[in-house]
Amino acid sequence: MDKKKVNELIVVFGVLLILGILLHILFMLNAKLQLVNRKMSSVDSRVNQLLSDISDKSISLDKKFSQIERELGFLNLQVIYGKIRKDGTIAYGTNFSAFKGGVGSYGVIFSAPFAEKPTALVSIEDPRELAGLIRAVPSEAGDRIDISIFSDFNATVPADREFSFVVIGKKK
Repeated sequence: MDKKKVNELIVVFGVLLILGILLHILFMLNAKLQLVNRKMSSVDSRVNQLLSDISDKSISLDKKFSQIERELGFLNLQVIYGKIRKDGTIAYGTNFSAFKGGVGSYGVIFSAPFAEKPTALVSIEDPRELAGLIRAVPSEAGDRIDISIFSDFNATVPADREFSFVVIGKKK
């Protein structure tokens, strides 16, 4: 055999050896991919189970909150608050309008009425301006509060004062 043919055979055997090694690597990678697929399938089923469990618990929590809301009603509250200037204009707050009815007399009308008569808290803003008596009367319809401010405790001397308020009650 001449040298040229021997070199060609060596190259052919080398190429076949490299192809065999590459084929072996491909089989190994295929086996690894199958293992990864099995593990991913297992992970997928566990993730799906967890999502299902979370969904069930979420539904359960929603039912519990609905039950609490029905039984106690405290999750179904509406809160409106704001500040009214002496002249009856709104200093801040939303979901209400305000007016001045006369000296020391104010009205606050809610954009969204309460389901029933709400509870109101009113306080004078400026500590230098005394108020002997503050009367806040929520309407039975839950759509407004009427506020009267007096400079004496006998409720005989009405006075214009800047005030803030918080009204809380059941949503309609």
